[in-house]
Amino acid sequence: MKIEVEIEDGIIPEGYEVVRIGLPKKGESYATAKTPKGCVTAICDFDFDTTVCPIVRKKQPSYQERQDAWVKEHGIKVGSKVRVLRKVSNDGEDGWDCGWNSMMDDSVGRTLTVCQICNREVDTRGFKLADGWWYPYFALEPVKGPEYVPYTFETMPVEGIKVKNTIHGTTHVVEPVSSGVVGFRNSAYSTTYSLLFKEYTLLDGTPCGVKVGE
Repeated sequence: MKIEVEIEDGIIPEGYEVVRIGLPKKGESYATAKTPKGCVTAICDFDFDTTVCPIVRKKQPSYQERQDAWVKEHGIKVGSKVRVLRKVSNDGEDGWDCGWNSMMDDSVGRTLTVCQICNREVDTRGFKLADGWWYPYFALEPVKGPEYVPYTFETMPVEGIKVKNTIHGTTHVVEPVSSGVVGFRNSAYSTTYSLLFKEYTLLDGTPCGVKVGE
């Protein structure tokens, strides 16, 4: 049996985690017991004994760490376009902290705008798309397309635009008020251009902003 990791004083080396103690499974002998895929058998600094020999593997990155790497690799941000590749087979798949609703089935194969990105370790919902649902990164494919930046007082249509809140699904008409304020028509409520870009889209899912290069 190949030994690749040494354990001293019962301390697991940094970067490794114990999968199980090296006891044979049902139907196996100590001589034929196999190490799980991706794992190695560690030897302790006491007499070798397969009954207490731990099976270890390199620590696996968390869902959030894998999502962060994916976001960085593809430059994903609010306003990016992604294609929904597939249904997620079960709740909690691969560490995703959300569930698949059958109403999401219609979005498989569609290209949608990223409206919100959850990047907190304690809440791994993933990406909220323009259809109002949350998706994990591993069910999405980046789609190269035009990039957008938030409106400014100078670039936002003075006649106002119809927008949809990506969290609650409510629709509103908003219009520029000043260099830092966007007003909601027939309401005392207001927001900023950056929050409008982050929390709202146009009714067709297009980001509330200006296409880069135009």
